[in-house]
Order: sequence, then C-alpha cells, then structure tokens
Amino acid sequence: MSDAFPHPLWSLGVAWDAYQAATGEQLPPEAFTIRYPQLDPDWEFDFDDEAQMCRRLPRLTDLYYQPAEA
Repeated sequence: MSDAFPHPLWSLGVAWDAYQAATGEQLPPEAFTIRYPQLDPDWEFDFDDEAQMCRRLPRLTDLYYQPAEA
C-alpha cells in the first residue's frame, strides 16, 4: 500500500477515531458499505452522439464540441 493512502478507510478518519476512542478497538472492515442509487433511465443515451449531448447537456457541449465551420 502506498504512503499516500496509509489505510483503506483513511477517508473515514473522524468515524474511525470516534469508534476507536469509544471502544478501544479497530473499526471492523465490514462497518461501512456504499450503496449507489439506481441511475435515472433518461441517462441511458449515447454520450458520443453530439446532437443528444447538445440537447441534454448544452453547457457541457459548449465546452467540448467545436461549432461547425460555415
């Protein structure tokens, strides 16, 4: 493991420290899980389709797509 991330749960520092202070034990590895919500089905479109991107995400496409040359 690299020195940049000394422990897999390094981002849970506050909860980790509080648990250790209260119990005197290490936080169990299964203590935290991540539950990702289902994606909105409207987001099931082709991100490589410039027309759909312009319609759905106009500000983003303004940054990344070049306007057609006249």
